[in-house]
Amino acid sequence: MKKNPHIEFKPNVRWYLVANRAEAVIYRSSKDVKFKFVERFKHPESRVLEGDLDSDRPGTGFSSAGGGTIRHGLDRTFFHHEQASRQFAKLLARHLDRTASEELYSELILVSEPHFLGLLRAELSERVKRLISHEINREYSQGSDHEVHSLILQAIDAR
Repeated sequence: MKKNPHIEFKPNVRWYLVANRAEAVIYRSSKDVKFKFVERFKHPESRVLEGDLDSDRPGTGFSSAGGGTIRHGLDRTFFHHEQASRQFAKLLARHLDRTASEELYSELILVSEPHFLGLLRAELSERVKRLISHEINREYSQGSDHEVHSLILQAIDAR
């Protein structure tokens, strides 16, 4: 988890983005609301089986080792899931930027497994990056709203 020490926050509204490569949920809290569901995003392309993403067979490559030639299959599994994850990160980043420009939140906590958090961070605008108070490198997308909130608070307090 990373805390941004260069931010002074308006005590208005805190948003929590809890995400993985296939789904994201936004919660909010304020003086009046403890932890409330705002919106859910699903990206089914990130859950699709690799064969459904690419109907072409991967093909064959050649390499030489020890004076001989080795024939092997080329693997594109990583490529398609990575592309789908990047598209979802870009979609979420655009949404966060639009809602930040509308001043719907004044603080943001990002919660995601490390790889997707990196993809998301790469897509975020400077406006949104300035609003991030914490980044939690964990997968908390399962469980009830109360359980997710509790896990986030524990991670922040452990800091």
